Amino acid sequence: MSTGTVPAAPVLQARGITMAFPGVKALTDVSLHIDEGEVIGLVGENGAGKSTLLSILSGSLKPSSGEIHVRGELCNPSSYSKANEAGIFRAHQDRGLIDNLTVAENLYLGHERRFTVSGLLQQRKLRAAARDQIEADDMLRGRVGERDVVADLPLDLRQLVEIARSFAVAELLDVAKPLVLLDETTASLNQDEVIDLYKHIRSRRDRASFVFVSHRLNEILDLCDRVYVLKDGVLVAERKVSETSEDELYRLMVGRDREENHYFENRKRTEFGEVLLSVKDLGAGSDFVDVSLDVREGEILAVGGIAGCGKSHLARAVAGDLRSTGEIRVKGVRLPNGRPATRAGKVAYGPLDRHAEGVSLLQSIRWNMTWSCLQKVRRGPFLDTARERRMVAEAMERYRVAAPSMETQVGSLSGGNQQKVMLARLAHSGARVLILDNPTRGVDVGARQEIYGHLRDLADEGFSILVISDDLRELIGMGDRVAVMRDGRVVHTWSLEESRELTEEQIVARMV
Repeated sequence: MSTGTVPAAPVLQARGITMAFPGVKALTDVSLHIDEGEVIGLVGENGAGKSTLLSILSGSLKPSSGEIHVRGELCNPSSYSKANEAGIFRAHQDRGLIDNLTVAENLYLGHERRFTVSGLLQQRKLRAAARDQIEADDMLRGRVGERDVVADLPLDLRQLVEIARSFAVAELLDVAKPLVLLDETTASLNQDEVIDLYKHIRSRRDRASFVFVSHRLNEILDLCDRVYVLKDGVLVAERKVSETSEDELYRLMVGRDREENHYFENRKRTEFGEVLLSVKDLGAGSDFVDVSLDVREGEILAVGGIAGCGKSHLARAVAGDLRSTGEIRVKGVRLPNGRPATRAGKVAYGPLDRHAEGVSLLQSIRWNMTWSCLQKVRRGPFLDTARERRMVAEAMERYRVAAPSMETQVGSLSGGNQQKVMLARLAHSGARVLILDNPTRGVDVGARQEIYGHLRDLADEGFSILVISDDLRELIGMGDRVAVMRDGRVVHTWSLEESRELTEEQIVARMV
């Protein structure tokens, strides 16, 4: 008779998950498991089926076939609340919170009955529970309050509240060891915030398991134990992170080897034209001070820095979205301080929060590509729809926007295609200066390389491009010159020659 212990059942085991939508099969016979305390990576290009799989595991979609077992028991959750009761929670990349509600109301959204007496919501009890959760959370304590309205929080704090909600509801439902599905939760975080999140996840491994979805393959290798690779709805590989590499994962995801020249470094220019953008002694209250920089025709200047350094505020100020002191000149002409409209035709801005400010999700590709350059498609006071359609068709082909038609809603596109639609609009706006805040945020590795190529094309056409990025390798790979901000100031800029030999360690040394 054996005296050995029986292995514990997996926290979750999915068997033969298939999901068919009209005209397309999103998932085909996908099986995977997550053990106690594991952090599992899930990677694949946009459209590979990652979000569909997470929606099935969290009860938001019912699969066409297949089974889900939680701790050895059959559990095919019919709703998100049922998944919560089974111990499964999901933190979304975008749109997971209700902007006009408070942090407390968002933490317990959908579970208000736990704070209701005689049909009335006990706000004091709700806020007290939320306050306890915030105080117990190293990433939120001292940074947000339970009464704060989510719309007033910066993007990174909204994401942290989204993650905290999983643990708040788990505690409310007496779930001792939840499974938390992290869906692109690092996309809106910069490097130091990602490191803090790593610590946060590792510190909770004794009381939670995680599925971690990210387009940043280095994050998968840094944080996870194992990784599953999806391609075209099929699970094509499972690897221990100790036995794989970024290059192998890229090949499995995309179906080809990653090019050594991933950032098109061979197309970095050595000669540039006149200065198009000149910033002198620019400041915006406590956000940043005394910033001076020039960007020449055909040049890409990449700016990095840790959270709170002021780099995104700098981008907004140059775009006219943040009032500032000092001078901003384009082609030597000083721009008036004020609203973004004062920069029309001179500066085009791609914001960090693409969904809120960069594109209109409910409008078509055609509308999104042309609304800021209607002067190009007018005939007198009227819109020349034939000319507009020709321009959009050419842009869709050039930027390789994958969609059934130009009338497709942008909200139905992948993150990479949404970003390419926005980039096409900016390039057609008439401005020759582009300000791009993390232009590859939430974009898969294949689409990222396409965007890098498009930026090189625009530089070759004479655009001046200021790129803000939280990705150190992107800073080095894309920047003809690289600058670092710290505490609201530009503390160092590497020249064209120095940038070619720049290392991540050199950048980090200046950032902190």
